[in-house]
Amino acid sequence: MSDGIQIKTTGFKELDELFAKLKDSQKQSAWRSALRVSAKPIVESAKQNVLSRTKSKSKKLYKSIGVRPINRQSGIQIGARTAGKFKGHIGNILESGTKIRATRGGGKKRRGATRSAPLKSANRGKVKATHWFSDAVRDNEKIVNDSISNNFTNSVIKMVERYNRKASAKR
Repeated sequence: MSDGIQIKTTGFKELDELFAKLKDSQKQSAWRSALRVSAKPIVESAKQNVLSRTKSKSKKLYKSIGVRPINRQSGIQIGARTAGKFKGHIGNILESGTKIRATRGGGKKRRGATRSAPLKSANRGKVKATHWFSDAVRDNEKIVNDSISNNFTNSVIKMVERYNRKASAKR
């Protein structure tokens, strides 16, 4: 008989006992894996909302929508990623919109200009709110909440199988 852990039933009592035996890093890994899989409906819905509700310049936003882990916690962030190769900086502006944006003209002078003409004021307009992300969350909230426990169970089972494979390979 192997020294590995075996699961015969997937009841909550057995799962709690198994989870208590895991290291903290393994617990975090199991939770993140379960949350990442559970968040897929929100990510897919948000991507579809971006394509249908915004102009063609939002391709970078579409590519940046995803899931990233929160450091030192057993959690994830869902939404437009801005770090590294991702360019989702416009996500919050398209989500909530802006008021009318205008620059003030008047007495200010251009820096480096030879003449002392004042700057002209400019109207930058306003961005209409599309609510691409909040609608995706609201539409998929029940699906995500229902799938978290199943995905967590599957994540722990995969972790146990991985542990058993490593234990049998050492022999």
